[in-house]
Amino acid sequence: MEESGWIKVDDLKPHPKNPRDHTEEQVKEIAKSIKAHGWGRPIIISSDYYILAGEGAYLAATEELHLLSVPYKFLEPKRKHDEPEAISYMLADNKLGEKSDWNYEKLSSNFNDLKVAGFDVELSGFDNVELKEVDRKLSYLNDNILDNNPYVDEEIPESEPEFDESIADTVEMIKCPECGHEFPK
Repeated sequence: MEESGWIKVDDLKPHPKNPRDHTEEQVKEIAKSIKAHGWGRPIIISSDYYILAGEGAYLAATEELHLLSVPYKFLEPKRKHDEPEAISYMLADNKLGEKSDWNYEKLSSNFNDLKVAGFDVELSGFDNVELKEVDRKLSYLNDNILDNNPYVDEEIPESEPEFDESIADTVEMIKCPECGHEFPK
């Protein structure tokens, strides 16, 4: 079989150890994305036809789009689904994307470009609540970090003033009426 191409969905098997569960709503969103954009990347499979990456797309193809075949690519080098390298790849594919942060300025700019083009922004996978949250976070960053930074125009002294014991002469003291001990006010 070729290293990549199209494969019958009946030949593929979800990996029994995949720790990610896909909600019905997510599968529908993936299906909408595939319909709108096509296949951005193939489903990655083991040499024994288990899905290592792209199970959500497989579910969208079978449950929502009722496709008979999907694009695939074998993990290189070829591994069986229960080999440590295949399992590690499957886990990494599910986890590593979570470790990146969003650049809200670029994200907002992309959303604005899509809106201006008359494109359905929700096909990006972001719903209206998330779009508003992106705007809120960008506004917060602009207001509190860029505009209201109290240190932007403030001159920083070259050195701190030095103090010695004579500073104690300026401290006002209070005397305890019972024992006569003096305390700083």
